[in-house]
Amino acid sequence: SCSAQSRRVANPAWGGGPGIQLLSKVSRTAESRRRTMASEDDARARHIFQTWDTNGDGALDFQEVLCGCLQAGMASDETSELFAHLDVNGDGQVDVDEFERGYRAFSSAAASSAAQHECGK
Repeated sequence: SCSAQSRRVANPAWGGGPGIQLLSKVSRTAESRRRTMASEDDARARHIFQTWDTNGDGALDFQEVLCGCLQAGMASDETSELFAHLDVNGDGQVDVDEFERGYRAFSSAAASSAAQHECGK
């Protein structure tokens, strides 16, 4: 059973050999990489947000998102859907927090898709 397996993994009789140490190191490395990538994603998101916020009011309206997306090569019909997802509170504007959350979700989904593609080779 799962609980029996968990007890075996945590069993001190295993002695924390090289396999356990390697798994621990891989886990720490993965967590560190995830935090670094999240920080980099937030910085990229803020940069894009500031670039698209052409009137400097600290929020993106639909027109600003549309212009930014069209410049990035997206189709206008995709932009409407994107705006609806980004505008979490439905106020007709996307603030920097909403934009960062949406960017992180997109980045995470893209990374997951790329990893699945790589593993599927």
